[in-house]
Amino acid sequence: MMARVDRGRDTCTVTLKMSKLCPKVDPLGGLMPETEARALVTKFWSAVAGDGTDIIIRRE
Repeated sequence: MMARVDRGRDTCTVTLKMSKLCPKVDPLGGLMPETEARALVTKFWSAVAGDGTDIIIRRE
């Protein structure tokens, strides 16, 4: 889950919270791999914020 998003002039810092409430949770109870979550968030915010914005992802 994206727990927090802070947008600056040239950066977008997204704080991830790994949670079983995520719709991409494995049916056996496992979480989405963190690398996959980071890739999805980076792709999303790159499209929203624009190419000139650095996307920084932190884990809560």
